[in-house]
Amino acid sequence: KSVEDKEKFDKAFSLHSFTLNLANVGSRSVYGFLAGTFGIASVFYLSAFVAISVLGPLYLYNKSKHA
Repeated sequence: KSVEDKEKFDKAFSLHSFTLNLANVGSRSVYGFLAGTFGIASVFYLSAFVAISVLGPLYLYNKSKHA
């Protein structure tokens, strides 16, 4: 287990849940604004960019781990 104490586990889980919910609210607000201002296609382009940009840190992490 990465978190041994139950109280610490509850705090870690609540922080994770709060962060996840905050990201949901933030992304819906940004995507809603973009869809209203620039059209729905801009939301798809931004989503594709975010999905591809996640691969950069993964590549760097994998590269440093095997170096």
